[in-house]
Amino acid sequence: MDTRAAQAMIRFGLGRRGEEPLPANPAAWLAGQLQGQDPALAIPAPDTAAGLIALRTDAKNPPLNPQQRVSAQVMRDATAVAMNTLLTTAVPFRERLVWFWANHFTISARQGSVGPITMAYVREAIRPHVTGRFTDMLSAVMHHPAMLMYLDNVASAGPDSPGGRRFKRGLNENLARE
Repeated sequence: MDTRAAQAMIRFGLGRRGEEPLPANPAAWLAGQLQGQDPALAIPAPDTAAGLIALRTDAKNPPLNPQQRVSAQVMRDATAVAMNTLLTTAVPFRERLVWFWANHFTISARQGSVGPITMAYVREAIRPHVTGRFTDMLSAVMHHPAMLMYLDNVASAGPDSPGGRRFKRGLNENLARE
C-alpha cells in the first residue's frame, strides 16, 4: 500500500471509501480537485429565495405541527442534498475545504430564522469561492442574508435615521466585531 496516497486521502480528503483505489500521484490527485467549478453546484438544491419564501409562508400560515412547516421541509431537502454530496463526492479535498470555511464563517441554524437558508449559504457564499480569492469569499459571506440574519444585522438602523430615532435603535456592530 502506498502510504503517501493513503495519507493524502485521509488528511486532505474524507478518507478511503471501501475498495476505492489509491491515487497513483497524490499531489496531482489533490491539485486536480481544485480545478474548474465545484461539481456540487450542478446538483439542484433549495436556494436562499426558497428558504426566505418558506419563512414568509410559515409566518402567514403557521401550522400546528412544527414538522409541517414549509421552512422545515426546505431545510430537510437542502440538508439531504448537502449530505449526499458529502458522502458521494468525487472531489473530497474540495469538499473538505468547503466545510472548513463553512465552519470558519459559521452561522447557526438554531438562531433566529436562519435554518432554511443555512445550506444555501454554504452553496452560494462559500462553494463558488473556495478555490478562488479569499476577499471574494469574505464579501460573499458578509453580504449573504444568512449571515446578516445570524448576526442580527437585519435589525440594524442608522441612529439618526427616522427608524432609528422612532424605535430608539442604532447600528448593530455584530458583523464588524466578527
